[in-house]
Amino acid sequence: MGKLLAVLLVLAAGFFAARALFTHSGGGYASANFSPIAKAASTMEAFGNVDTFKFSVLRAPDSRFSRQIVWLKEEGAEVSKGELVAKFDASDIAFYLEELAIRTQSFIEDRAAFDLAWDTTMETSENSVSMQIETVALQDLDVDQKKYHAALVRKMAQISANNQRGYLGALQSQKDRLAQQRKIAEGYQNDKMERHKKNIKKAEDLISLYDIRAPYDSVISYPQIYIAGILKKAEQGDSLVQLQEFARLPDFSSKCVVLRMREHGIKSLRKGQKVEFYAKAVPGVKFTGKIKSFSATPTDDISGEESRRYFEANVELDKSANVSSLMPGMTVSARIFLGEYENVYAIPVDYVSSSGGKMSVEILSADGARRKIEVSATASDENFVYILASELGGKEIKLVRFSE
Repeated sequence: MGKLLAVLLVLAAGFFAARALFTHSGGGYASANFSPIAKAASTMEAFGNVDTFKFSVLRAPDSRFSRQIVWLKEEGAEVSKGELVAKFDASDIAFYLEELAIRTQSFIEDRAAFDLAWDTTMETSENSVSMQIETVALQDLDVDQKKYHAALVRKMAQISANNQRGYLGALQSQKDRLAQQRKIAEGYQNDKMERHKKNIKKAEDLISLYDIRAPYDSVISYPQIYIAGILKKAEQGDSLVQLQEFARLPDFSSKCVVLRMREHGIKSLRKGQKVEFYAKAVPGVKFTGKIKSFSATPTDDISGEESRRYFEANVELDKSANVSSLMPGMTVSARIFLGEYENVYAIPVDYVSSSGGKMSVEILSADGARRKIEVSATASDENFVYILASELGGKEIKLVRFSE
């Protein structure tokens, strides 16, 4: 950087020295002396503002109906990740949740009555089976006691015992069917409750969408948007349509500078070119970076009643302790280093004539004779044309200014 600064000082000194050597001949023209410079830097000035490569857009909830903003954080406020930025009206969802809460209580009461009814039914069935088991046991005892009775008596006792066992089997089958029916009925009740819980979860998730939170640490800004046909910034009380953008949060981990320039400037840009710039809000601090990208099409920059078209160049900032002081929106003035050249004449543009795609300079001899020489530029910028020393002899020369 010190080497580059020295080059710039040499260039500046050469330029002002040349201006100091202006002479005016009787013919009314102006001239100046120029000597080759060991190293020169071609630069271009531009203006712009601090921005970020990435930012998050905050939008209104995904609702079919317009939603009113009931609370909004002030513009320019610092926000932390997860912090509440805005609240939209969710009274209808809140009312729906209240209805669901009432239905939850009704489900709980219905389930209690359901369980009580089935417990009673199953208990009655269990008692019937238990009593029938005792009856069968008594009948078996009676058969055993009548084993020495007449065959007819024994036969009748056995038939009665078989009938009681059949009845016991029927009661047990009925008990099993009741248990199966209860299981099916409980499954239906559980399904109803699960659907109800899902509706509650869906409503809770939905109402959370109406609370807009910051995705990361940032500073909130509100762009101009159309609200009810009026171009303005979002405010509390405004109603926004579904998914309408209303705020932006820059990602400070990806700060950049956006420079604006006319078409003659964008043609000289290349990726990786060095950039120095100063921010008006941080006086006396020099920042550096490099060209990361530039636009292929211009954008409109409206100033007063005029609309001018500018190309944009994005500058990636070099890491330094002072970068944290830059905030999106700050205006900057920058110098772009288009190239560095060795052993060249740095000729002001008004000393070079351009016609038909060819350039020439006019040398003034010691005897006052003027001689025009065609030259080819190594490079040029807004202020200078850089010509190899070998093209003009490599010595001090006096040139006539064409603008005079």
